[in-house]
Amino acid sequence: VAERAAVAVVDGGQLAGGVVVVLALVQVIVAAGPGEALRVQVAVGRPLLALLQAVALHAVELNY
Repeated sequence: VAERAAVAVVDGGQLAGGVVVVLALVQVIVAAGPGEALRVQVAVGRPLLALLQAVALHAVELNY
């Protein structure tokens, strides 16, 4: 899901959409509680990192 969101953010140039996805994932991690939080972070960590990188790269491209 996060990878598809990253593609949508880059393709559509919708940086706000990326922020919404990040906030949603943070809420999932918080809602999971201390016991599950680490597992959730590991599960979404790599796609989330890819998403943030895609958003950052796209933001840089928009500035040039």
